[in-house]
Amino acid sequence: MSKRGILLLLGITCSLILAGCVSVIEGHSPAGATYLLPPGQCEDIQPADFPARLKDLEEDIGKAKTETRLARLHLRRAGLLLHRANPSPDYEQALKELQAYLSLEPEGDTSCEVRNLAALLSLFLDARKAQVKAEARAEQLHKDVEGLTREKARLEKELAEVRESLRKLQRLDLQMEEKRRQIQ
Repeated sequence: MSKRGILLLLGITCSLILAGCVSVIEGHSPAGATYLLPPGQCEDIQPADFPARLKDLEEDIGKAKTETRLARLHLRRAGLLLHRANPSPDYEQALKELQAYLSLEPEGDTSCEVRNLAALLSLFLDARKAQVKAEARAEQLHKDVEGLTREKARLEKELAEVRESLRKLQRLDLQMEEKRRQIQ
């Protein structure tokens, strides 16, 4: 499978996981489940709301008194960072938030789903880094090809000049040989 296909598959998988904006399937969630975003808040988020909501969550994280509350806030922050309406999603920070949740709630009610999401996100980020690296390498190779093409044209011109000089020298040599015969 091509890199583009892998990225598409990872994107679709992440979208499916985040489709309900919850870390567990809505309707099948146990009592007290921890959601990426509270039920009912998924659809009403406008792109302009994200900076303020992220800032509020950051402040709440700083004020959290219990590990459980802190873990849930990290999970919600990850949900906002990954949200499809977020105009500037931050996948690396979202992965850090998911890892923070897992360090605080390793056996929480949604830890399995969060671990799976974190693994997918990590694969996505690795694939994106590999894509950026491959694109940079392709750009460098393109520049190298352009440079080699110019060098080839320069060498072909130089070769043509050398061949012309060689023909002139051969004619001059023939003329000199002719004059030697005439002198003898």
